[in-house]
Amino acid sequence: MAAEFTPTDFLHRKTENRVEMTWADGHQSIYPVAYLRDQCPCARCAKDRRERGRSLPMANVDPVRIEEMEVVGGYAIRFRFSDGHNGGIYSFDHLREICPCPACVAARRTDGGGTGGSIEMLTPL
Repeated sequence: MAAEFTPTDFLHRKTENRVEMTWADGHQSIYPVAYLRDQCPCARCAKDRRERGRSLPMANVDPVRIEEMEVVGGYAIRFRFSDGHNGGIYSFDHLREICPCPACVAARRTDGGGTGGSIEMLTPL
C-alpha cells in the first residue's frame, strides 16, 4: 500500500449517509453510502458488474445505509449495509482509487484508470 493511500482518519456521518476519509497526503474523500455499496469489491458484485456492464441495482432498501463498519487488518474496511450485504473488504487502495471527488474522477478519465449529524469515528490500526 502506497503511503499516500493510508488514511489518517475516517468518519461515518450517519445523518448525511456518507463516509469521509482524510489521507496521509492531505487529500479528502467523501463517499455517499450508495456509491460505496455500488462499488463493492467482492467477487459476486464484481461479476455482476461485469455481466451487466454497469452499476448494480440495490436491494429494496431506500436509501441504503451502513449499519456497521470495522477495520480489517489495518489495510481495509468492511461495511455491513442495510440491504444485508457485507461481503466486500474495501482496501484503502481501492477506496482511494474510487474516490468520487471531481479531481480524482477527472484523473481517472485522463489516464483511463480504475474505477450536524451523529459521527462514528474509526482509528486506523
